[in-house]
Amino acid sequence: MQKLKEDWTSHSITSVFRIKHNNGRPVGCEVACTRVFTDECGLGWQFGICYDKAAPEIDIFFRCTGVKVVPPIRQVRATVRLLKDDDSEGNSLKEESNSLSIPFDEESRFVSWDPSDIVSHPFIAFTMDLGKGVTLDDIIQKRQTSMAESAAHSVLKHALRTGISFDTKFLAFSGRGRLRESDVLLPVYAHSAVLDAMVPNLFHSQFLTADIANGPQHDLEAPCDKYELDSDVDVDVDVDEGEGEGKGEEKEKGAHIEERTPLNRPPATVEQASMEPPPYFPNTTRTILVKDVAFQTWQALIYYCYTGELTFRPLKSKVAENKKPLDPGHISCSPKSMYRLAYKIGSTDLMKRALASIRSSLSEHNILDEAFSQFTSKYPAVQKMELDLLVDYISSPAVTQALPGKMVDVSSGAVPHSHQALTALLRRLSELKK
Repeated sequence: MQKLKEDWTSHSITSVFRIKHNNGRPVGCEVACTRVFTDECGLGWQFGICYDKAAPEIDIFFRCTGVKVVPPIRQVRATVRLLKDDDSEGNSLKEESNSLSIPFDEESRFVSWDPSDIVSHPFIAFTMDLGKGVTLDDIIQKRQTSMAESAAHSVLKHALRTGISFDTKFLAFSGRGRLRESDVLLPVYAHSAVLDAMVPNLFHSQFLTADIANGPQHDLEAPCDKYELDSDVDVDVDVDEGEGEGKGEEKEKGAHIEERTPLNRPPATVEQASMEPPPYFPNTTRTILVKDVAFQTWQALIYYCYTGELTFRPLKSKVAENKKPLDPGHISCSPKSMYRLAYKIGSTDLMKRALASIRSSLSEHNILDEAFSQFTSKYPAVQKMELDLLVDYISSPAVTQALPGKMVDVSSGAVPHSHQALTALLRRLSELKK
């Protein structure tokens, strides 16, 4: 079976497959009673298919020996559907549901169909419903935390024997524009084994340069110019030390600069940033420049890889009295910046957690501005979530008062990125009237 897609909701996972066949027998099952299983899906379960000589000849199997999650799942409601096409939301030609206990070691035959069914409609969907007792978000977060702890413990054991805690130094920009004395490169140390365990293929990302300590120097234009002009982006603007008021205080909203002490004072140039770390830091094997990702976002990603934890700042547009102050000791970042990074590296978990944080900061007072923001226009999942919420708030006083002015901005071209959002909103409202 060829996996086409997998859709996750808060309580269920749906996996859609195409069944390849040869004269009515699934490929790989031409010999009677040969079972062929998929790779692990969802939380570790597998689906199998088999041809036998007893009618109906096509048997569908399920096994879950790979399911190991916290909190543990005791039972799922499993549904298998034969589809007209590869649309998991489409009408089902056949459907069978059953409750399954987890875990169990044996393979369970779930349903049997005729060969003619899969020949005419070779699409099948499996939906595993966890019920309301536990959410997938809880499971994913605990799984990621467990993976992070396991990877960090492995690196710690290695460090105890070798004295090497980190093998990579990242240099991330906090300034904007071409590198000047006022711009800063901030170091973040990590061990590649931890990062590989949590974010596979991270080191293949295009925004990471090769080892700049042992290779040619790069054109170090701080790539933060590519950031959308958004008040919640993790970027600092022209930070000058010792200015007090005025130019040194000019920061993009939502940005944060660490207090400059002799131990954490950031270097101003890549040559200074690439210098050997202090004696109490073991030598790192490579130095990598992080382009197009701000320091705060990158530091939060590295911390997540070691701990499985993320702390997000509330959106700047959130009503002030509803904001809870963050512990200054926490490593935090903008949820928008983390979503942007997660989108680049393809991390579903990070995107979901950043999206949930954005959602928690939205209300009738800021939903209109956020739904029509440049950031939102770039990410379909964010736009869908915010338009859904805007429709819910469309009759609230805050939205009805601000909506005419927003329509003027869109029609005048003041917010050219918002035309798609307006079209989608009008379509949604017209559907509600029907």
